[in-house]
Amino acid sequence: MPDKDSFIQQALELLKFLSQGDEIDRPEKTRARFLLAEAYLSGLAEKESDQNILELLEKSAEGGFPSAQLIMGDFYFEGRLVPLDYKKAAQYYRSAAQAGLAEAQSKMGHLHKSGLGVAEDYAQAVQWYLLAAEKEDLSAMVNLAHFYFNGLGVDMDTEKAVQYYLKAAEMGDSDSQTAVGVLYSIGQGVTQNLGLAVYWWEKAVAQGHMGAENYLQSLVEAKLITERKQAKTSKAPKPKEPKEPKASSAAKKPPRSKTNEADKPKTTRTRKLKPVPELAELRPER
Repeated sequence: MPDKDSFIQQALELLKFLSQGDEIDRPEKTRARFLLAEAYLSGLAEKESDQNILELLEKSAEGGFPSAQLIMGDFYFEGRLVPLDYKKAAQYYRSAAQAGLAEAQSKMGHLHKSGLGVAEDYAQAVQWYLLAAEKEDLSAMVNLAHFYFNGLGVDMDTEKAVQYYLKAAEMGDSDSQTAVGVLYSIGQGVTQNLGLAVYWWEKAVAQGHMGAENYLQSLVEAKLITERKQAKTSKAPKPKEPKEPKASSAAKKPPRSKTNEADKPKTTRTRKLKPVPELAELRPER
């Protein structure tokens, strides 16, 4: 049984054999050319000249192989092995996107979003992103969330934005995890829940996201401030309730009215009158 290296070498020889010729309408040749170019680019096979690699990919792309079309689009978009050309990049991306390749559909969305090589058109960008998102393309989901949240190319829809942010967050995108945390912290598009906000921020922080770390720190500081205020309020002395004035044990003596001598009753010395009680002994009626 051949070992791994010899097996790889035999496979490469077969790919070289199948790649020969100028035919572009034979599926086995277009696939073989793409796989051989990939082997050269990845270092699996001994490096070939850039021109030979480019020729293999061009023939494969021309034969309708979507993955080759995608790589050629990348080359022209980045100016790698070929001069930078956004229009040619868009042509290759569109061919691959129309063949159903999710990454190419997402990149067509990027081009329409930025107006590179094609007309800037948010509505067109959304259509390409939707196609890619159906195939779980992470970049497309992140962009759809942004477009729905801000009403770009579509009506503003916070609930749809949250749906796409959550999908992207669950797939591990730290920007989306941070955004979901913010939405839960303020209750926008979702029911406010600080516990879930912290949960998503911590996931983003674990990936080194500085924004999420700042949000967490702000939340901790706000909590400390609240706790200090509550502690000060609980330690503050309660105001004393005013005491009710005590009732006087005895009523004040009313001023005696002065009477004229003529008004005093006349009595004889020999008759004793009952003593008149002092006014102080009389209790006021309650």
